[in-house]
Amino acid sequence: MSATTGRAVVLESFGGPEVLDVTRVPAPQARAGQIRVRVRAAGLNPMDWFMTSDADIAARFGLSLPCGFGTDYAGIVDQVGDGATGFAVGDRVFGGALSRAVADYIVIDTAG
Repeated sequence: MSATTGRAVVLESFGGPEVLDVTRVPAPQARAGQIRVRVRAAGLNPMDWFMTSDADIAARFGLSLPCGFGTDYAGIVDQVGDGATGFAVGDRVFGGALSRAVADYIVIDTAG
């Protein structure tokens, strides 16, 4: 059975660590050409803090509120959407998901 909810850091305002809020959210579902990753570790880098420090800087990276936090992740594929090739449920993966990685689940496009 697929998870229907999870936790994610959601920013409702830009700023420092004081604006980070862990929230219960609907778990994203993999669609065609996507995989869903159960995140096991997320890295926090100076660039993550810089990108979400204020609205003008965030806009340069295409971020608007509300948004997630963190880019680097490692985890395990738990869903594979139709047409997503090269991945199977149970595969260990790592990568970048701009301002979305600090969450229980993330969806990644496999084409690209």
